[in-house]
Amino acid sequence: MKVGASGALCRVRAFGQEIASGTLDLLFPPACTYCGSCGAIDPSSTLCPLCLAAEEVFSAEDRLCPRCALPLTIDDIHTEPACRRCENVVFRFRGAASAGRYEGRLRALIRAYKYEARLHVKGHLAELLSRAYGTSNFFEKAEAAAPVPPARSRTREKGYDPVGELARAFAESEGLALLGGAISRVRDTRPLAGLSARERRSETLGAFAPAAKLDGQNVILVDDIMTTGATLDDAARALIAAGAGRVYALTVARDVI
Repeated sequence: MKVGASGALCRVRAFGQEIASGTLDLLFPPACTYCGSCGAIDPSSTLCPLCLAAEEVFSAEDRLCPRCALPLTIDDIHTEPACRRCENVVFRFRGAASAGRYEGRLRALIRAYKYEARLHVKGHLAELLSRAYGTSNFFEKAEAAAPVPPARSRTREKGYDPVGELARAFAESEGLALLGGAISRVRDTRPLAGLSARERRSETLGAFAPAAKLDGQNVILVDDIMTTGATLDDAARALIAAGAGRVYALTVARDVI
């Protein structure tokens, strides 16, 4: 699939910002993104050793719902393997996995990457995606990765697509094809923060549309955060309309409202 001029320009801008960010770090040694301490900062995550060890990532002992990626609790014993919250929810994606909880250090890293142009954090976040991908057993014969397209206004403001770049790094590390133009955002949504699950579904309905024809590939849909799954669900709908086979959701972090 060919990449449009706008996509190539975004990647050039992102590369330039990444170099500039790295140069500043050489001139002014960075502090830990979360606690602010200086010293032996991990260059990939921008966290100090203590914060990196306490990063809010799921462990091998955490049992996660394979449909929505939330940790299972004792109350889910009668609905396993899925959680009770998924009993009355139908997602178009076949399953979901997340690397950790959207709180504390992981939340700080994602926000630094998205809103402060800390682009060198991308490698660490992509590594977390790979960890979640590798420990989940339902990504059946995945062939490609596709990012959730950003709001058009946000791309213009930032000059790059954070989720698109993250999906690219993940796809390259896992040897997957990148379907950067498979779907497009045809309608910008209002900010979803503060909306209920029902309001989020209503707001995101029809926000995406197929933009290229796929040939039945099984696709991993990549985003930074999953909250209710409404955005991922509509993006999955557009991918299936484009001709995708199975669609799975993969995010760095899982939030809950």
